[in-house]
Amino acid sequence: MRVANFVAPTSGGIRSVIRRLSAAAAERGIESHVVVPGPDPGIAPMPGMHVHALQGVRLHPRQPYRLILQRSAVRRLLDEVRPDVIEIHDQLSLAWLGAEAAQRGIPSVLIAHERLDELARFWSGLHPAGCAAERWITRIAGNVTQVVAPSEFAAKPYRRSGVPVAVVPWGVDHTTFRPAELTRDRHRLQIVHCGRLSAEKDPLLSAKAASLLARQGIDASITVIGSGPVESRFAEFDPSVVSMAGFVGGPDVLAEKLRSADVFFAPGPFETFGVSALEAMACGLPVVCRESGSISEIPATTPAAGTPEAFADAALRLWADPQARSRSSVSARGYTWPRAAAAIEEVYAA
Repeated sequence: MRVANFVAPTSGGIRSVIRRLSAAAAERGIESHVVVPGPDPGIAPMPGMHVHALQGVRLHPRQPYRLILQRSAVRRLLDEVRPDVIEIHDQLSLAWLGAEAAQRGIPSVLIAHERLDELARFWSGLHPAGCAAERWITRIAGNVTQVVAPSEFAAKPYRRSGVPVAVVPWGVDHTTFRPAELTRDRHRLQIVHCGRLSAEKDPLLSAKAASLLARQGIDASITVIGSGPVESRFAEFDPSVVSMAGFVGGPDVLAEKLRSADVFFAPGPFETFGVSALEAMACGLPVVCRESGSISEIPATTPAAGTPEAFADAALRLWADPQARSRSSVSARGYTWPRAAAAIEEVYAA
């Protein structure tokens, strides 16, 4: 059973991971029950995957995210389904579920989707907040059977606390996200940014870097795919350089947009994996990422300091490198959802 909060019809990361892991598990004959906040689960059921949308409470009127607050509803579902293992996909609001699983004698696996310590420091501006988050991490890890992280960066606070962590990188759908030979304008640098437009992901850095290139006389532009709280800030930029695409119509449309670009920007400093960056690489797109965060762990990415100058310089180098696209696509082939699902099953069996 996979239980998650912070899932919405338009949210990408956690929803995509849960859906892909469940689909890969179904191919191996493993049935999944996915529990998310309702009324709209945001995840379509498929063979071998059952979706349970429990009553959810919206966090904020302007935000799509909901939380399951009624523990009794989750407990009733546990009685009904009687799962062999429980995956917990939220380190905050679902932390109680580890102790509940232990009381029932059910193994539980905590999936570390985010760096609570870094986010606490970012939003509070205080180092002690990060230390408090690490103490919380140690506490909740003591209630679960195993912790799984998608990267060494995601695993770091658990390792610092002496908690064993299994690192299982996520995958990419290579049927949809694949390279293609397209005719490109070699005189125009086309950049793409894809992700939630929220402050902790620093999306404005992408727009600033593209704008810097334009001011330097480079014929450069960036397409920003996604939406979020800081979306209005992009109105500050020249629309001929920074264009806003919002949410695109599904993975196939996204893959086409990625294939038509030259460079992908991934500026988030706290990313614990970066599925969108890996999808771009699978399409043959070179990736400039932040030196901090997990995306730099993926071979063939180009880490850069968190400044417009560093991102702009890296983009120019990749644009001029005829082998950059092939290096990206070759690197991405090592990441698949069946491989990730099989690795998590090994964690279950340990």
